[in-house]
Amino acid sequence: MFKKILEFGVNLVARMPEFGLKEEIRNVFYQDIVSERIIEYAWVVRHIPGGRKVVLDVGCRYSNLVLTLASLGYKTYGIDIEPYPYSHRNLKFITGDIRSTDFDKNFFDCIVAVSTLEHIGLRFYEKTKKDLKGDRKAIEEIMRILKPGGKFILTVPYGKWRITRSYRVYDEKHLKQLLGDLKLTLAEYFVKKDGQWMPSSRSDASKVDSLHEVNSVVFAVCQK
Repeated sequence: MFKKILEFGVNLVARMPEFGLKEEIRNVFYQDIVSERIIEYAWVVRHIPGGRKVVLDVGCRYSNLVLTLASLGYKTYGIDIEPYPYSHRNLKFITGDIRSTDFDKNFFDCIVAVSTLEHIGLRFYEKTKKDLKGDRKAIEEIMRILKPGGKFILTVPYGKWRITRSYRVYDEKHLKQLLGDLKLTLAEYFVKKDGQWMPSSRSDASKVDSLHEVNSVVFAVCQK
């Protein structure tokens, strides 16, 4: 059976030009690899504390960052409302909601949330009741389980404030409201132009409208 599936795949790839699919598939693949993840993961790894820290990756179901952290030697935890399909000896995954967890108070040295908070409570990934304050509730729980002096590293869409069907876009006012008592120690901005991500000033990033897709992101490091 596997051999037949493999042969089908090989034949399909070989006949892509005939079907006119080769260019379309290449474009889809390119758009996938040049999403904001292309810079988010590298940026997070660069700013995460050194040493054998206890780290939590929030919303890791479709991410390889949690495996990267585990492979780098961190004592890594992951949490998502959907099961994570991979394993690592340094990784403990919990299926759950970051708005309410069973972790002990002051448990983690560092918590990361890559392109996650903007979705929480909007029912795009969840099957629960819509909760417009879901992102703030997540921050409150993150504050509870993060050690004093611990780092919280996040990325969220940035620009003209709006709430779409599946994500929020934060401006400066709403970003400050989101972070609450967390101390913002570093913020960097990236904007997508002509399909390519590049560093940006806060001023330029704040003018971007991400109505149909995310075109501007803020990368932030906070401390409890």
